[in-house]
Amino acid sequence: MEQTPLKLLIVDDDEGDRKQIRRSVKRSGLNCDFAEAETMDQALQLFETHHFDCVILDQCLPGEDGLHGISAILERDACLPVIMTSGQGNERVASDAIKLGAMDYISKAESNESTLRAAIESALKRSQINRKIAEQKTAMELFAHVLVHDLKAPTQSILGFAKLIEVFLSQEKLEREKIIHQAERIAEGALRMNALLDELHSYTDASVQRQFEDLHLDELIRDVRGNLDAAISKAGANLVYGKLPAICGDRARLVQLLQNLVGNGIKYSTAEIPEVCIRTRPQLDGFILVEVRDNGIGVPKDEYTHIFEPFVRLHSQGEYEGTGLGLATCKRIVEQHGGKIWCESEVGKGTSFFFTLPAVPDTGKEATPEDGAASESSRLKA
Repeated sequence: MEQTPLKLLIVDDDEGDRKQIRRSVKRSGLNCDFAEAETMDQALQLFETHHFDCVILDQCLPGEDGLHGISAILERDACLPVIMTSGQGNERVASDAIKLGAMDYISKAESNESTLRAAIESALKRSQINRKIAEQKTAMELFAHVLVHDLKAPTQSILGFAKLIEVFLSQEKLEREKIIHQAERIAEGALRMNALLDELHSYTDASVQRQFEDLHLDELIRDVRGNLDAAISKAGANLVYGKLPAICGDRARLVQLLQNLVGNGIKYSTAEIPEVCIRTRPQLDGFILVEVRDNGIGVPKDEYTHIFEPFVRLHSQGEYEGTGLGLATCKRIVEQHGGKIWCESEVGKGTSFFFTLPAVPDTGKEATPEDGAASESSRLKA
């Protein structure tokens, strides 16, 4: 499999310096796609539509200090590798840059193939370590939250029903139906705890080495269809998709991502025939935009961001079963692939979940309208 190019952003107001950096990086042997900006405003605008693996930032920019740009960039991604360059730098500037979060500092006079490659590779390794530390910290905080709050309720419930069984067994006349009923409630509580722990492990599992490979979305969706066969059959649901492109990612995690979104589309639908439609289109930054559209109950606009947070539920357990980790897990998987996820919805009319995944290099041709239309082979109904 061809290695995915690094997305490198060069922020420098001097065209000659930008050209020199590009030339040196190419000569170093690093496989990179380049984006350029002359000001911090231009750079920050690029962050709205592009994903970057590394930023090379000039210290002196028109009307502003590049040092302030470090903070602005890291506000968007705290672990993104930033390398500062300067034609008039000194030790104080280098020290200030590192303190603000830059991972390296290179004088333009010393900038060449070897120094740039060493700086970029070192920064990428440190970024990976920082991301793993951040993930582990989040995992620990999440475990603490679960232990204190979310596991407490089913545990108390199990204890309460066990006490009732003890009372019933101590009576002269055994009421078998009541005892059986309480035992069933205990089993239900235990199953909820088990499901929560499984979801929690999936969400917090940062130790597993991800295996990225070239994958066809069509095949992943067929896997999802097989896994959700019982739910699709029970609801009489449709899963609609046309010809889909190849993407690069971890098979197991992407199946989980799609399964969570398709499963939610079925679960949260009150339509006579629940329907989930999957479409894609290529992006300019080498990513594929995927839309998973359902005809469900919808999400209020003020909850668009909150629903991706762990343990946020818009409905009670009695209305819809769940752990509150499904969409948080989706967000985590997408971010592990360098993408973004968001939703658009209208209450009562359905929701579209959008997310980006890396395209296979030199692929990502947009499907034609005929491809995007449902066909006998792509419209799956129980």
